[in-house]
Amino acid sequence: MNSHLFTFTNYKTERNSNFYNLYNKVDKTCINLMGKNKLNTKFYTNIVYPIFFLVLTPILFLNLIKNRNVKNYIVLFPGILEIIFLKIFQPLFKYKITYDTFTSFHLTLVNDRKLIKENSIFAKIIKLLDRLFFTLPDKLIFETNEMKNYLEKFLNKKKDISLILTSYRELPPNLKYFERSKSKKIIVTFWGSFERMHGLDTIIDSAIELGIDYQFNLIGSGSYFNHIENRVKQENINNVLLPGYISKDIKVKENLYTYISNSDICLGAFSDSKKNNLVIPGKVVEAFLLGKPVITVRTDYIKNNCLESVFSVEPENSKELSRAIKLLAKDNQLKKSVVENSKKYFESHHTKEYFKKELLEFFSEN
Repeated sequence: MNSHLFTFTNYKTERNSNFYNLYNKVDKTCINLMGKNKLNTKFYTNIVYPIFFLVLTPILFLNLIKNRNVKNYIVLFPGILEIIFLKIFQPLFKYKITYDTFTSFHLTLVNDRKLIKENSIFAKIIKLLDRLFFTLPDKLIFETNEMKNYLEKFLNKKKDISLILTSYRELPPNLKYFERSKSKKIIVTFWGSFERMHGLDTIIDSAIELGIDYQFNLIGSGSYFNHIENRVKQENINNVLLPGYISKDIKVKENLYTYISNSDICLGAFSDSKKNNLVIPGKVVEAFLLGKPVITVRTDYIKNNCLESVFSVEPENSKELSRAIKLLAKDNQLKKSVVENSKKYFESHHTKEYFKKELLEFFSEN
């Protein structure tokens, strides 16, 4: 690679691992000082990350000297201290800084998670942080064009040099597909973090409407899990299974890939949140990879990029979701068409080869 990866947050997240796995050991300076979920591991985010980064500063400076011929440094989200550190020493070493703007701090903390009140002093500080990390790097990488357009409008700023780079997914080597259960029920599967933006209440409402002929597997954990678990118990919903977090480790027989491969239909996200409109959920890409039909909300991203690759529905509409599940379950030709289109879209936008090629071309031209 014609660049150097420089990150101290967490390179094991779905997005960040895309970059990490491309680079040889000599071409990356990476330490995990944050948890994969930054908001659920606040001790690491607020204490461990800044303290250890400060302790490591002299070593990092020596590392800059060692890599003085590097022309491009890539910093991964959130990368707050990495950007500041590299910016301080940029005049001395004459490198360019590229930042993967995976999302917006304001969009996540204020609009999506609602951890900070809109128009509060803290919300204004967060927006200032977004503006700072839009401005400081020389180049920006965005996962989607929709995210880029949103940030440029929100911050009223433009970036001269940027790249749209969708994330990729790969199947682990030696993955074995286990025989699915002999149940005659239609198996519908959701996996991911249990957050409000995923529209899990809509899925629960749909499960109630469809009844016992349909088995819903809702896999994952998160801040919204207790709410969903309470609904299932209090409303005595017998066709919803909540196994919690399930690993992708293929050494475990019942890993996440087993659940996905044994599904008839996979689910994306169903809320109308701003963030949901700007991204393609990782679970949708993983369903594409495994050749499974996906039902998800008709977001701006879906409409602009891959409308024929999914069965799209209106947001937060359980009745429409139920109709879509019934239709896909019965119409094999429709299911086949959706899967074929999703395979084409995946191969042109979500492979490791595509990701690497786009990144190499970006740095060779800029």
